[in-house]
Amino acid sequence: MMNVFMISYDLKNPNRNYDKLYEVIRSFGGYCHALDSMWFISTYFTKEYVFTKLALVLDENDSFFVNELSPNWRGYLNKQTINWLESIKAA
Repeated sequence: MMNVFMISYDLKNPNRNYDKLYEVIRSFGGYCHALDSMWFISTYFTKEYVFTKLALVLDENDSFFVNELSPNWRGYLNKQTINWLESIKAA
């Protein structure tokens, strides 16, 4: 079964290059960049695996959060994000 996670982060260093972080997030499978510092991913990996892979590319003073998304979500986001979430919920 596919897992759906929300990833949220706050990178502390000014002028931080996000490319490596984005590369790791995209590597998990399906993804949607919902807000500036928040993504949704659909993957067969566990939250522990996702957490560990993200921790490898972030600095000690950065903050991040990985949360499993339930099918009972509700939000006001752009149409593309809502459509992506709806397609995951329907799968």
